[in-house]
Amino acid sequence: IVIVGAGQAAASFASRHIRLDNKAELHLIGEEPLPPYQRPPLSKKYMSGELDRERLFIRPPQWYSEQGITTHFGTRVNAIERDAKRVETSNGEKFDYDKLVLCTGSSPKTLPVDIGGDLAGVYTLRNIADVEVIAPEFQYVTHSAKVIDFNAALATQREDRLEFAETGDRFCAHFHTGGTTGMPKIVQHKHSGVLYNGWIGSALLYSQGDVVICPLPLFHVLAAYPI
Repeated sequence: IVIVGAGQAAASFASRHIRLDNKAELHLIGEEPLPPYQRPPLSKKYMSGELDRERLFIRPPQWYSEQGITTHFGTRVNAIERDAKRVETSNGEKFDYDKLVLCTGSSPKTLPVDIGGDLAGVYTLRNIADVEVIAPEFQYVTHSAKVIDFNAALATQREDRLEFAETGDRFCAHFHTGGTTGMPKIVQHKHSGVLYNGWIGSALLYSQGDVVICPLPLFHVLAAYPI
């Protein structure tokens, strides 16, 4: 079995397959020179220096050889010969396979040049190498958003409806959220914010030909925005 891509999906597949059939010969090929690691913390604790690189790894680096998995990190697959059941890598090696598993993940959509994508200080973050470039310029920022305590706000409300005073830019929706932080809260969406997010989607992220799969639950703050 040849696994193309060495991210979290590849590590999960390899681990599961080893448990089901520890006699299988596995080749794990990844473009990055590192074993599979978690990507979500890159923009958070790893960027801020709160998390060491080793803690990003899904499995210890030696785990793969201990399980009999042959790894080819720092290697790109240039071609897949489906009829011959063979892949060719960037260093000229060829590997035959009975089964091929594609775990390449996705590439981030970059900011178009005509709206500032080539300006200094505009970065794309997908991997550890990107963090190493961005981190030296990273600075903590603060916000002026009004954070409403859920329980305190709820105690002032009627049992049959929520009532919030509106001034200027009107509210168009209220959401109960807290899945990321674990602390329940009410989020207020204003018309200006919804229009802005709609513009972001149409101008920077999506075209009319794109198919968008939204994995967020319907109660999530961002899941309610129409695209």
